[in-house]
Amino acid sequence: MCSFTKFIGFLFLTTIWIIPNCDLAVVKFTYIRCKSLDPNLVRIQRCYTRPISRNVTETSLLVSLARATSNITVRLSFMKKSTDYSLYFGERTYDACKFLANRKLYRIADYLFGIIEEYSNMNHSCPYQGDIIIDRFRIRNDKLTWVPMPEGEYAIYTFWKIDGKSSAEFNLFFISYHWHGIFS
Repeated sequence: MCSFTKFIGFLFLTTIWIIPNCDLAVVKFTYIRCKSLDPNLVRIQRCYTRPISRNVTETSLLVSLARATSNITVRLSFMKKSTDYSLYFGERTYDACKFLANRKLYRIADYLFGIIEEYSNMNHSCPYQGDIIIDRFRIRNDKLTWVPMPEGEYAIYTFWKIDGKSSAEFNLFFISYHWHGIFS
């Protein structure tokens, strides 16, 4: 089964590289949508994306957990917009505490976390309590060098459960485009 999964992943990446207009892209966050599903446990104090310049945005997030927890799961869904956002690349559920204890076991999650790591205080394993911060996160396109992505509008939907109870949703929306510069 594992080799079949690897084959499907290889086939998917090969197909994307063959698709025209699928060069390495520039990514820009457009907005973030945050929702606490359990306000007694998760309080969202800051959640915004703001423009810094024409091609640069910053995203900040401040979430407070009311009590310590070591049982956190997150479901990630990679979406693409056509007329509405629909599942594009896939969906995966991770045990956040196992991931933070050994990041190399989860390559996709590790890659995504590596993009925001330097802007965040999520630098230790569970338990987590108090403030979780992502401060003035700017996407660095040099960290996206291996991702071939057609131009378009995308989203990463995250659905968080704490102690088995639905607790929060954070949805990141972004665009992918090809920067050709002034003289192209």
